[in-house]
Amino acid sequence: MGEAGTYSGLWQAAEHIELRRNEIERVLRTISTAAACRHEISATLRTLREAPHRQDAYIRPAPACRTVAVFMPGNMLLYSAALYGIVPSFACGNLLLRYGESAQSAGLSLWEILSPGVPPNIQLWMGDRDSFLGVAGRADAVVFCGTPGTAARVQARLGVRGPFLYLGSGMNPFVVTATADIPVASATACSERAFNGGRDCLCPDLFLVERPALGAFVECLRAKIANLKQGVLSDDAVEVCPITNDAGLRRTERFLERFRDRVCIGGTFDRSSGILEPTVVVHEPDSFHKPPEFFAPVWNILPCGTRHSLDTVLSCPPMTDRAQGITVFGEPTFDVPAAYSAVAYDTGLQQIDDGNEPFGGWGGDASYVAVGPKRFRHPVLVARELVRYACSRQTEGEVSPQR
Repeated sequence: MGEAGTYSGLWQAAEHIELRRNEIERVLRTISTAAACRHEISATLRTLREAPHRQDAYIRPAPACRTVAVFMPGNMLLYSAALYGIVPSFACGNLLLRYGESAQSAGLSLWEILSPGVPPNIQLWMGDRDSFLGVAGRADAVVFCGTPGTAARVQARLGVRGPFLYLGSGMNPFVVTATADIPVASATACSERAFNGGRDCLCPDLFLVERPALGAFVECLRAKIANLKQGVLSDDAVEVCPITNDAGLRRTERFLERFRDRVCIGGTFDRSSGILEPTVVVHEPDSFHKPPEFFAPVWNILPCGTRHSLDTVLSCPPMTDRAQGITVFGEPTFDVPAAYSAVAYDTGLQQIDDGNEPFGGWGGDASYVAVGPKRFRHPVLVARELVRYACSRQTEGEVSPQR
C-alpha cells in the first residue's frame, strides 16, 4: 500500500467509526460508563485522523514485519484497537489481536462493527489463550498489554524471535502542593480517579498531598465524591459502577482490610451490586506503602511534610519501576524524576493523553521492548518499534520481511 493508501486507510477507519458511532457506543456501554465511552471515541478519532502526519515515518508502504500478535487490554477496547491494531497494521503484513477473557464478547461485537472499515490485514482471534500463544510464538513481533509478571512469563514461554513490546500500567502519582488551587485540584482528582469507575490505567493510585493543603483538599474531595452517582452502566449519569475485575477487587479488598483504620470516607463494598462506594484513605504522614493497581474508586492519600519526603517517595524503586505519568497541582517543590515520561501540570493525565506519542515510562515495569535477552526500557509507540527493529535487521545485513 502506498503513502496515499496508508493515509486514506486511516481516514477511512475514522470515518467508519464516526458513521457507526451509535452502534459502537452500544457495545462500549456494556463495559464502560457513558462519560468514558464518549472520551474513548473522541480519543480514537483524534488518534486516527492525526496519525498520517504524526506517525508518517513509521506507517510505511513496505511492512516492517510479516506477522504481529497483540495481547489486548480488557478495557478501552476501541482506543486500544486504534493504538495497537489499526495504526500499526500499516507497518506489518498481518496483525492478529486477541482481547482478554473478560472482554471477549464485547470485543467480538465491536469487531463485527469495525471490520468493514479497517485494514483487511487485521484479524480478531477468538480462540482460547493457549491457541493464541501458539500463534504468537510463530509471529515476528508480539505486543503485550498487562502486568509485568504475566508479560515475563508469556515472553519466556514464547521465545519470540523478534521484538516483544510490553505496555503496562503506571502508579500515576497525583501531587498537590501547598500552593495548589484546591477546588480545581480536588475536582480533577475526583474525575481522574473515578474515570470509568476507576478502571483505567491512567487513574492515579497514589495522591501525595503537602500537609498545609491536606485538610482543605480532603474536604473539597469529600464534597465532589458525594455527587458521584452510583449504579449500573445502563444509566448515563452513573460514574461509580460494579467492579468486574476479580483480581482488581481482591487487591483492593486486601488493601482496605490492611488500612481499615485510615479510611475516612466510604469503604463499604456491596456484594449484591458489586459496587464499592467511593473510598478515601488518608495515611499517617510520610508513611509510604506501595499501593496496588486498584481498578476501583479509591483515593489513596499520603500526606507529605517536606520536599524531601516528596522526593523520597517519587524516586523510590516501587514508584520509578512503574513510572509513567505524574500530575502536579501548584508550584512544584520537588524535581520530577526522569523515569516519568508524561507530566500534567494543573490538569489531569486523561487530558494530555496522546495516542500518537509513545506510551509508558522509563521504569523496569512500565514499558519496554525486549529482543532476546536484551530489554530496552522506554515509552513505546508500536509502529515505531516495528520499523526500528526492521531497520536494525537491515543494518545487520538481513532483509526485512515483506508482505
